[in-house]
Amino acid sequence: MDFAPEQFESVMFLLDQIKKEPQEARLRYQFNLLKLCSGNIELVHRSIPMTFKATRSEVEETVRRDFPADQFAEAMSVLDMIKKDAEDLRAHFQLHVLKLSQGRMDLLRQNVETCDKKSVGQPHPKVTSKHVERVVRRDFPAEQFSEVMAALSEYGKESYENETDRVRLAILKLAGGKMDLLQQALKTAKTDYRDVISWAEYPGYSKRWDTYKLPAAEKQQIIDQDWQQYLAWANAK
Repeated sequence: MDFAPEQFESVMFLLDQIKKEPQEARLRYQFNLLKLCSGNIELVHRSIPMTFKATRSEVEETVRRDFPADQFAEAMSVLDMIKKDAEDLRAHFQLHVLKLSQGRMDLLRQNVETCDKKSVGQPHPKVTSKHVERVVRRDFPAEQFSEVMAALSEYGKESYENETDRVRLAILKLAGGKMDLLQQALKTAKTDYRDVISWAEYPGYSKRWDTYKLPAAEKQQIIDQDWQQYLAWANAK
């Protein structure tokens, strides 16, 4: 089991945002997503195109609706204990916690603590177009620079093709300086970008089928090894 038992409701809330038909396709998508995210609930969120944008005002309106007026400030203070990188991610979790809490302050505190609980998960690299260009110049002959950049630009044209620079860098890692391998990785990314991210960033972890059985310490060791190999490759001169 990759997620802590107390995170079950939050994970299912996020998975329910996936809208695919038929049902078999939806279940397959959910299964692959869970495998890739490896217990990191924030990666689950980042990988799912949410069907609505949560805002601070929606959170405040929900608190006013569910709690007595004299508990508004206290409830908002408790909700602000949820720390997330993106404001819409934070608001999504706050709304979900409010739904679970049913207007009860004791449940609100309990659910906030559960929601923000950290679990084992892979690091998330911050990649920019400058990183991509540097690796292209490093791994390919100068005369192929324009050709490689043009090929990479094919990923990111569709609205569902997420994390453009991160995926392009993953394609470059899988290519290893070879144009034919780059085209193969690009084709895979256009089908499901999570595959190239998994193979490039988490090669050790993605080859294991039994991660759900592993103790947290052993799982973290595999993740740390994957992260170090990725950094070594990305920062190589």
